[in-house]
Amino acid sequence: FVLDSYSVFKMSELVEKFSTQLNPHIQFNLLTSKNEFTEKVLHIKNEIAAGRIYQVNLTSPIAALTEESAFDLFFSYEKKFNGHYKALLPLASCEVLCYSPELFLKKSSDTLLTRPIKGSTASDKDFTENLLKNKKEDAELSMIVDLLRNDLNSLSKDHSAEVATHRAKINLNYIQHTY
Repeated sequence: FVLDSYSVFKMSELVEKFSTQLNPHIQFNLLTSKNEFTEKVLHIKNEIAAGRIYQVNLTSPIAALTEESAFDLFFSYEKKFNGHYKALLPLASCEVLCYSPELFLKKSSDTLLTRPIKGSTASDKDFTENLLKNKKEDAELSMIVDLLRNDLNSLSKDHSAEVATHRAKINLNYIQHTY
C-alpha cells in the first residue's frame, strides 16, 4: 500500500496509476562509517553486559543519487523485496520506502497480533540446518517472543497473550527467516 495525502491505495491501484520503466541499477551508499558502526556495536555490547538492555536492532541510513521518482523506486524494489508489509510515504522533505516481512503490531477489534522475525539465511541454504537447528537463532526468537508476550500481557488483566506459532519458516525468495 501507499499512503499519499492520507489515502490508502491497493498495490493494483498504484501500478495502474504510476506504471513506468524502472531502473534497478541504483548504487546505495551507507551513511555510517565502519568505525562509527563498530563504536555503536561496542556501546550496545556494554549496555547488554550491564543489563540495561536485552537486544538492539542496529541499522544504518543509506542514500543514493538517482533521477528516478520515489514511485519508480518503490515499484522496482517491490518486485525484489516481496515482504508482506509495504509502504511509500511521500512527505514534504523526503520519501520513505518500506518493505518488511515482519508484522510489528496489528489490531483487529480487541485482538493484537505480532509476528517477530529472528534468524536469517540465504534462500539457497538448507533452512533446517542453518536456522531450525541453530541454538542461537532459537534463543533470539524465543527471547523476543517472551518479551512481546510479556508486554501484551501487561495490557489486560482479562486476556492473556498466547503463542499460536513458534519458529515457522518464511521464504522471501532471496532470504529465509524464522518467525
